[in-house]
Amino acid sequence: MKRLLPLFILLTLLLSACAPVRPIRELRIVETLGCDLSEGGVSLSIAAAKPRLRLTQEAASLRLAMDRLRDQAASEALFFAHTRFLLIGREMAEDDLAPALDLVARSADMRLRTPVFLLQNADAAEAVQAGDEERDVTKLLAALQEDYAQQGAGAVFSCAETLAALAERGAALAAACRLEEETLCPAGYGIIKDGRCVGWIAPPAAQGVNLLCALGGHGDVRLDGATVTLSECKAEFQPRWDGDRLAGLDISLRLRAALTETDGRRDNTAENARADLEAELAETVKSWCEELLRQSQALCADFLDLAGHIRRDSPSNWRRIAPEWSAILPELAWTVTVEAALDRTLDLEAPVPLGGME
Repeated sequence: MKRLLPLFILLTLLLSACAPVRPIRELRIVETLGCDLSEGGVSLSIAAAKPRLRLTQEAASLRLAMDRLRDQAASEALFFAHTRFLLIGREMAEDDLAPALDLVARSADMRLRTPVFLLQNADAAEAVQAGDEERDVTKLLAALQEDYAQQGAGAVFSCAETLAALAERGAALAAACRLEEETLCPAGYGIIKDGRCVGWIAPPAAQGVNLLCALGGHGDVRLDGATVTLSECKAEFQPRWDGDRLAGLDISLRLRAALTETDGRRDNTAENARADLEAELAETVKSWCEELLRQSQALCADFLDLAGHIRRDSPSNWRRIAPEWSAILPELAWTVTVEAALDRTLDLEAPVPLGGME
């Protein structure tokens, strides 16, 4: 064994010397990858920083477009392993976004945990060119991701999470955004089914997704003359069985919120001021949830994972109805009830004295 050790070291050194090594200063880290349809098939756009680099190439496939990008930037090795965002333009999203997800899933150069955004009103190539050196598309997407988490306007899912949802329930959600005056704005969710985006969930209904799916970041809710901040939500799904037949689904939500702003349109000194606010909040959230359920049924897309709740309630019954789920979902009877409580009102009945001290 000791005699073989020097030979092993020598072979290792020889193989290392033969491997192509690029100095780190020559690597260009691709931070954002944009995918679109084009006349020639598809187009792939990249954004790299320090210094700013924006390139787009068309080809018959995204992989071939990636090869052409490498040829175009031959003096600098493009490095995709640290890509931070995948951005899919509207036309590709609504026609066939499977190639974009497939590129990430099969590529040895990219990470499955790369977050996905769908651009609702433009091509990804246009968004890649947005901004400047200090505020480019990658920084815009990073800010958007943080806004989603903090404001409850949606949630950002990775390629892995999207593919897993499609494999498990045939439908998935992806964070949506809009290009407005050289910046990216939140636009709720895109609904993915059969390899394409079949619908959109706009704010504020997108907050209902976060509440029903326990995604966190519940955010603010504007009511008539007041704004409240949701601090907690518990959603329960209770299937109704008639023997082994699914008769319906009862959904209940319990909300806790804090009053954060009022204006002069509401009489906060009224006896039932607090109860009225709680009732209006409950009705607002209920309308979001009902809208989402109707959209899920119309598209026959279980993006809320209703099947998962039914399966967990009664695995044996679910096994019997699972083959017919696509026919059951559009006709499923459901109810939504919402209870809301304001835990912090900051003296609702005693408004701030804007007229000054007497």
